[in-house]
Amino acid sequence: MEYTGFDFDYDSQMAAIFDLLYRLEEADDKLAFDIKNTEEFALRSSGDANESAVEEWVDLTHASLYQDAAHSMAAVGMLAPVIESVFKNAFLKMGENLHRKGGIVKGIESAVERSGLRPYLPDDLISTLEALFAYRNKMFHYGFEWPQDERRKFNNRLSDWPTGWFQKATLDDEPWMFYMSPYFIRHCLSVILMCIEGIESFISR
Repeated sequence: MEYTGFDFDYDSQMAAIFDLLYRLEEADDKLAFDIKNTEEFALRSSGDANESAVEEWVDLTHASLYQDAAHSMAAVGMLAPVIESVFKNAFLKMGENLHRKGGIVKGIESAVERSGLRPYLPDDLISTLEALFAYRNKMFHYGFEWPQDERRKFNNRLSDWPTGWFQKATLDDEPWMFYMSPYFIRHCLSVILMCIEGIESFISR
């Protein structure tokens, strides 16, 4: 579909995002395969071979936690700017201003209501944006491993959103690193596409 109501080529942008996410998923699958194979070898080996396999399994498992965080940051680093760009461009077309008082999500929500765009957008748009930008802010301010109080604050917010949107690793039974789940990434992609199509319908009506 060609989005004629926009100044930017969102078809190509979304295709590039889908392609990179697919490549990241392939890398995750490969690492998971290597971890499983190493674990199985360790279980059927003994002596030095077993010790070496166990050490390799520990290293691979540890590395996977950081790879998951890196891939999650890559995902949010693409998805959040794209949806922000979609709304900024749309509001310019409508003569609306995106006021940032109260944050980007509140600004989008207010402009959506003022413009009459709401019926053209997904029902769970605001909750999706709140989760996406809350995670974006944490990752971009603190990297993969956040200060402990920030981990606890975000962990407490998980109940605000549907179960399964985020995954986490723990350390000493405390939240450690958080990841966008594959389900939430697919959900965000779907929401972005629905927003683009809805805005296109609204602009060209």
